[in-house]
Amino acid sequence: GVNTVWPPVVILANMPNNAEGTLIGNGPLKGLVNQCARDFDFHSIDKQVMYYDSHGRPTGEAFVKFQPTYAGYIEAEDFSKFLQRNECGREARWRSGKKCGWLATVEDMRRMDFNHKRVKWTTKPLSEVRDMHMTEMRKAEEMKQERDKWQDNAKQIALVALEAEDENRKLRLRHESMQVDLEEHRQTSRRIAEETERRLGKEREEGSRLQHAKEHLLGENERLQQRKEADGSRLIQLKRQNEKAVADLRELRKQKDAIRRSGMELDDMRLKEKKALDERYAKEMEKIDELYRSTEKKLNEQ
Repeated sequence: GVNTVWPPVVILANMPNNAEGTLIGNGPLKGLVNQCARDFDFHSIDKQVMYYDSHGRPTGEAFVKFQPTYAGYIEAEDFSKFLQRNECGREARWRSGKKCGWLATVEDMRRMDFNHKRVKWTTKPLSEVRDMHMTEMRKAEEMKQERDKWQDNAKQIALVALEAEDENRKLRLRHESMQVDLEEHRQTSRRIAEETERRLGKEREEGSRLQHAKEHLLGENERLQQRKEADGSRLIQLKRQNEKAVADLRELRKQKDAIRRSGMELDDMRLKEKKALDERYAKEMEKIDELYRSTEKKLNEQ
């Protein structure tokens, strides 16, 4: 099959050059290439190289090297066709003397750059170059599918991120609400604890007061019991005294009755004795009455 230069190269001829043969930068070579890149929207131009003869003298020729892709080959071919349409192709090199150019062939590169040093070129079957289009189209389609897949994934991720952000927002709101509820619960618990502590304090004080009152009542009851026991003992003594007084009174009455029975002829001494006995009897009766009144009063007080 037919071979072509690879990477694609366009040869420019009849390029003006200065005394040093330098046309890189803002010179005619750079200007022409940049103008064509702008006009045809070229993106595959790799570099421009001036061609010198074996003595290092500028020949007015230059290489425009394109990228080693099918797009680079098409742009190089379009560049060559543009020059051809404007009568600036290969055939115009010797006829008009104006700037011209063409797509480099293998013979051109072997003649001008046989040692492959200026542009580091090689050869590739043209059929293989054309197959690159299908390969690149396939790769482009795969890249497009991959990009679409990536975009779908990015959309899904963005959707998940939005959902996660919404869920986080809800969680933050729920957390803030729970924090408010927790703070209210803490305040309520603190208030209940304080009220409970105050109530327990009052209950403890009341319990202490009741305990003191109970102890006081127990002491009073014990004292009353002791007093009651003492009063009972004293009452028994008084009762015994009363019984003795009654017995004495009965004995006096017996004596009085005996004196009365025998007593009509009693002499003055007997009368005096009787009077003394009567006075003694009256005094004893007064003591007994006083004892009864005192006993009755104490019994009423109890």
